Amino acid sequence: MILDQYGKAFSAPSSASDETHLLRCVVKELMRKGGEPEAVMGALDRWRKSSRVGYMTQPMVLAATNRYSTKVMGPGLEPRPKANNRVLKLSQRALDRFHDKAAEAMGLWSEKACLDGTSFQESQDEVLRGRFIAGDCFTKRVHQKFPGDIFGLKVQTIRGGRCGTPPSRHDKKTLKSGIEFDQYSRPIGYWFSHEGDHGQKVWPTTPCPARDSMGGWITLHHRVRPMPEVVRGVPLIAGAAPKLRMIDEFFETSLMGDIISNLFTVAITTPDGKGPEQVLGDKPLNGESNFDLGLGNVAWIKEGTKIDTVKSDRPNRGFKDAIQAAGQFVAAALGLPYSIIMGKFDQNYSSARGELLEAWEVILCVRAWLVRSYCNPCYSAVIDEAVRTGFLKAPGYVKDARIRRAYLGVRWRGPRMGHLDPLKEIKAILLAVNGLLQPIDEYFLDHGDQLPQIETEQAALHAIRKMYGAINPDGDSDPDDEETAA
Repeated sequence: MILDQYGKAFSAPSSASDETHLLRCVVKELMRKGGEPEAVMGALDRWRKSSRVGYMTQPMVLAATNRYSTKVMGPGLEPRPKANNRVLKLSQRALDRFHDKAAEAMGLWSEKACLDGTSFQESQDEVLRGRFIAGDCFTKRVHQKFPGDIFGLKVQTIRGGRCGTPPSRHDKKTLKSGIEFDQYSRPIGYWFSHEGDHGQKVWPTTPCPARDSMGGWITLHHRVRPMPEVVRGVPLIAGAAPKLRMIDEFFETSLMGDIISNLFTVAITTPDGKGPEQVLGDKPLNGESNFDLGLGNVAWIKEGTKIDTVKSDRPNRGFKDAIQAAGQFVAAALGLPYSIIMGKFDQNYSSARGELLEAWEVILCVRAWLVRSYCNPCYSAVIDEAVRTGFLKAPGYVKDARIRRAYLGVRWRGPRMGHLDPLKEIKAILLAVNGLLQPIDEYFLDHGDQLPQIETEQAALHAIRKMYGAINPDGDSDPDDEETAA
């Protein structure tokens, strides 16, 4: 019998074991039903719970989430209005004026965009983490103008766990997991619960509408469908959740084993198998009925009892490999290289460069999802109110849907891809642009730089050279400048 520091029989934590058993049951049920949408929807609650617990208790999952958010959006994606002038046919001066006023409107609204007073950039992080942790989340648009506000538009982020089918209703073809659909399978309403005075769930009498009578959005659903007919999103680490719980058990037991082995650990054995109370006799130690396992204890024992020292092979040689395997599970679930998730860069330049490029493709895809799912709808709502209140002048915006869409053109700027060897990579960029191997617009969009407000490609090319402090990769003077000087 091994005793802990309180003199009680040592046993491994059972909470992680119970959670792992439930997750294994979920996986077996999915396999039994062949991964059908009904089985996936039935497993979502368990996956969400396991993902939330992992996010709050496992440093590796928390670090992966923070790094994921930092790479995708950094301090927040910034809008850069870019209206389609091929449709609008505005003068350059009028186009620049519209771009400046649209950017000003977004800047004024972004400061306190949310109903609780937080900024638009903070809400972007909430949406991204909501997809990571719970699989999906929602954004509700409300009109509430507080003192000092220029615009009355406000957004409210709602966690995915609040959306569900009320107890008074049952799932059917037009109602699945709290989402109501029309005959074309388009969402028309969402059922959100709220917490009552005593902590119970309170359900409304009517769902929150998805759109208003004019087709404008009221509620946005942010998720990525894992397969057709699955109406809710799945947490990104859902597939790695059972393995992470097993690694968590391994970590806890290894840590407890190291603690016990560092103490003076003894095992008390008796010929007749009596417990510690019978072995120690009726006399308490130090006036107490229990005893502590410390650096060195002397206990009164009965005659015929033998004490054996417990030998432990510590530290565990497989601990490092197990933790690395857990990091690889998380990296595979996110689609990012292991070195990016763990911040461990100990390879050569070619390998590190390849992993960075691979990670950047995933980051751009996730950023595009965030822009499409959240940023663009918010931008259009802000411009709608700015035009309606007269803050922004946009002829034809209200009457023609095609013109409105042309006005709503926007690009979003986020963190740029870093350089492992700036000199080599900047020379490669200049060679690509000089040789017209990559269009200038694509370069700026891929690397997160701000595109200069210049119409001609020749002028933009000169701006790129000036931005990087070099005329061309060889360091010679710009031939265009020489012709101008001549």
